[in-house]
Amino acid sequence: SSEMTTDSSEQITQSGFQVESSDLPQPIQVIQDGNRIIAGYGGGIVGEIINSSGKTSGLTGTPGFNRAEEAVGSLGLDAYLSFQPIFELAENLGAEDDPGFQSAKRYLNSLDFLAVGSGNEGDRALLRLVVGLK
Repeated sequence: SSEMTTDSSEQITQSGFQVESSDLPQPIQVIQDGNRIIAGYGGGIVGEIINSSGKTSGLTGTPGFNRAEEAVGSLGLDAYLSFQPIFELAENLGAEDDPGFQSAKRYLNSLDFLAVGSGNEGDRALLRLVVGLK
């Protein structure tokens, strides 16, 4: 856990963990940055996501992320998962040779994202879960 102070005297706390395994060529990193939790595969990717926040070159500028934001609408995007990097990782770890994965691949390739949004509408609490298709 580390703390940083910004010019506006606002304190930002980051904490997280990294998972390494001999079965994975690169680590999986999970970081809490303010009110966000960011997970990524590969050294440094989480830092890139954090540093690119608010810039069009970051995650928020990707078409999948923009479609996910539109899908949850006024509730706001609480969680976003892009399926393509997960499937690429699975293939790189040997799923490409698995007959079950190969049979499911034509269906999996149509998945784009998973988006979660939540909020209130009057006295009702709402949760919207959207699976985006390509």
